[in-house]
Amino acid sequence: LKTLAKKEFSSFCSYAEVELISKKNDMPLKLLELLKKEHPRYRETKIEREAVYHTLFGGSKFDEQKLRYAMTDLVKFLEKFLAKTEYEKHPINEVKDLLKAYSERKLDKFFQSTYHK
Repeated sequence: LKTLAKKEFSSFCSYAEVELISKKNDMPLKLLELLKKEHPRYRETKIEREAVYHTLFGGSKFDEQKLRYAMTDLVKFLEKFLAKTEYEKHPINEVKDLLKAYSERKLDKFFQSTYHK
């Protein structure tokens, strides 16, 4: 998250909110909300895991694995966002994928039309 520019981070937050709002597990979104406050100047020392855990999960007993799951889920969404961002930088990728889909579905007319464009 630290490497994301302000605009990128804002885009990621919007993307994560849209993608995660429908999920039953809202912990990655809560974690992101917590980390938003520190972006981009995350402290050099580790953010206290137990403090983060208690903010996310309330007064329950600290469970490292539960916290790791939330962190892993957030990282997965960050990876999807980064991949999506890179993909969108090169519009030719979309055309190549569309041609592949037309070819696999044997939609020759649409394939030829798209190819010639």
